Amino acid sequence: WKELRRLEARAKEALSPSTLVDLGQVYINMGMIDHSLRVADEGLALFPQSDALKKLKKFAKKTQLNKAIKGLRVRLNKGPTPVLYKEIADLYLELGDFGAVHGTAEECIRRFPDDAGAYLVLAKARLTNFYRDISARDGIEAVRGLEKVVELDSENVKAHKLLAEVLYR
Repeated sequence: WKELRRLEARAKEALSPSTLVDLGQVYINMGMIDHSLRVADEGLALFPQSDALKKLKKFAKKTQLNKAIKGLRVRLNKGPTPVLYKEIADLYLELGDFGAVHGTAEECIRRFPDDAGAYLVLAKARLTNFYRDISARDGIEAVRGLEKVVELDSENVKAHKLLAEVLYR
């Protein structure tokens, strides 16, 4: 802890992207991911062009999301629910791991075919791929998924908005 306090003091005295990255990495090594994200955000506010701080933030966020996924997976193994599947798939979507989103959503759909949540997450992932790659297949599958969500839950505002947006474009 002494070394950590010394590094924190050094980061305040000699404020630079490298000292902030060093501090953020120490926080990550100690499992203090929230502190690392805070340091990265504060550093990016001061040094918005710093690639090192951007990498630190990306790594800390990835670590945080993976930790959350691991915790949700433990809960899922104890008692699967559509809500847990949706939360895990949303986290994978945030990570940009579309294969894991697809696998998690498909597993949820197999277990809970009448739950709209998995269809919605899967459609959002396909929309992301469609907009990024201009892949007609992903666009068509996204529309089908959103239509399925509306079929299962006609009051799902998010699905209606996404469907309207993709059809408008």
